[in-house]
Amino acid sequence: DITAAINAELGSNYFAKNVTINLAENGAYTISAAIKACGNIAITGAAGATIDASALEGNMIEYAVVESSTGWTAANVSVKSVSVKGLKKALFFSACKNYVAENFIIDDCVVEQAADATTIDYTKGSTAKNITVTNSTFYAPTATTKSFYSSQGGQKYTEYDTAADAMQTFKFANNTMYNLAPGKNFFSHRQNSQKWMTYDVKNNIFVDCGKSGQVIKGMNGGGSSANPVWDIDGNVFNFKGADTSASEATGDEAEPVKNSVEAVVTFTDAAAGNFDAQLGTPTVPATP
Repeated sequence: DITAAINAELGSNYFAKNVTINLAENGAYTISAAIKACGNIAITGAAGATIDASALEGNMIEYAVVESSTGWTAANVSVKSVSVKGLKKALFFSACKNYVAENFIIDDCVVEQAADATTIDYTKGSTAKNITVTNSTFYAPTATTKSFYSSQGGQKYTEYDTAADAMQTFKFANNTMYNLAPGKNFFSHRQNSQKWMTYDVKNNIFVDCGKSGQVIKGMNGGGSSANPVWDIDGNVFNFKGADTSASEATGDEAEPVKNSVEAVVTFTDAAAGNFDAQLGTPTVPATP
């Protein structure tokens, strides 16, 4: 159990403590309690490293509740090269106030979500500057009923960085997303449609995610706006077996959704986590 030794070392004083976890090549681990800290959190695996989260009823990583200072504290989050199975709640959850991740990174991971799950959950406080999700697969055998990312209205990035050129960036590249929030906005983003936001979304496969034809709009919390900086290129958008790329839009004619791959993706066995994919002939969504 990878949390037992870590939480024993941290004790009840999580404030400003850093957590570094290195997983062995082909290492098989279990987790039964949240990894809690309010310092930097880094989990790095080697090839074949897996975490079985089926015994974990709550969130996997948490910014713990601590006495908040009047100023902001920077604490980065990094999860790399690990496969997480059986996750019931959030991969990351914050209950802290006034904490910011200058860099929130998920790279080269496979994460299996349960239906009642938000993957990156900032609804109770804190925020992040650069949210980067790359080279990863996120999927749910049963469709999730909550958004992939959520934020809180009272803790926005420009409260931390008041510079005129402050930007919050969401970068999604080379990911596969399956069965995530098909009945909701892909992000529950309270601070949507702002000039201080950048969406950089390239070369991803979105299947049954974030309402039909509204993945990009859903990343903006359901808002359609020319305010953010948009760079959307080379993605596949499918919903219920149809190519929905023609419906995807940023809300800015000067920065459209570029170069979508018009195809229907067939996975070998998505529910079991086998995402070997084939691209078939695109189909036209049925007229409502």
